[in-house]
Amino acid sequence: MNERLISAFDWLIAHSPKAKFVLCVIAGAVSGLALPPFDQWWVFGFTVPLFLMVLETSSLKRAFWSGWLFGLGYFLVVLHWIGAAFFVNAAADLWMMPFAVGGLAAFLALYWGAGAFVTRLITERGVSIFWVAPPVFSVMEYLRGILFSGFPWGVPGLAVDGMGGLAQLASIVGMNGLTLLILMWAATPLLFFKGEKALGVALLLLLPLAWGWGAWRLAQNPTRYVEGVQLRIVQPNIPQDDAWRNAHARAIFDRLLALSAQPAQGPAITHIIWPESIVPFLLDESPEGLSEVAKMLGSDRVLLTGAVRRSAPRQDADYFTSVLA
Repeated sequence: MNERLISAFDWLIAHSPKAKFVLCVIAGAVSGLALPPFDQWWVFGFTVPLFLMVLETSSLKRAFWSGWLFGLGYFLVVLHWIGAAFFVNAAADLWMMPFAVGGLAAFLALYWGAGAFVTRLITERGVSIFWVAPPVFSVMEYLRGILFSGFPWGVPGLAVDGMGGLAQLASIVGMNGLTLLILMWAATPLLFFKGEKALGVALLLLLPLAWGWGAWRLAQNPTRYVEGVQLRIVQPNIPQDDAWRNAHARAIFDRLLALSAQPAQGPAITHIIWPESIVPFLLDESPEGLSEVAKMLGSDRVLLTGAVRRSAPRQDADYFTSVLA
């Protein structure tokens, strides 16, 4: 079976060199289904080996483009949610969606192109691609999260979102380690293709063991509920054009306070939740704002809100999306 698959692959790329590039885009796009919200993690077991087979048979000059095209397909699917913002005012903004989503995907795919080039550079010296590609692409994904202010969304390690207890490995290896492990497990079919079945079986056996350990760890820490908690979730539905404009700051804040202070229809409210970055000023630096919040809450309620804060009270400070309680 392995020999037939490899023969069919060799025939395809021999008779249509451009098929390599098409395969890379398709493999990348299907790979995006492994991540939330699709959670079809098993597709990695097909798409990653296919991509690495293409890469292994590519010249050094074409290796970069193979990786870039795989990354392009991958990020177009993984980051599709960014396009939703352009439907807020579709008549004016929808035309920009392909450029914004496509442009971002094309830029982020450069990391995969660079990873493919480095991988091919090393494998030309006779090193197996199985031992080169996972660590190289894991490093590239780490760099993607820190360089040029960083954009860490959509790392392959997030495939564990649909893998139950396996996600508990993050407590040991972190997200970067998960990316490495996921790519290694996904590339394991290559070992069977190359006749290294014993090693392939050993690596695959580690998968259910890690999965089982994670399930056991979760069972040791069951969800605990706190009695008497009554939540109020406030969503003021602020138009996008009005958010974070100084002229509307007072009205937005007043609306948040008014909605939060409405009488409860049932048991008394204990916790109020505001959306991410909804307060149109730096709440933790505003004595007046904090005073009004305290007055609204009284002594027996808690506010949890998404808010922007900064590292220091100066213009060149770093700004963060945060949660305040």
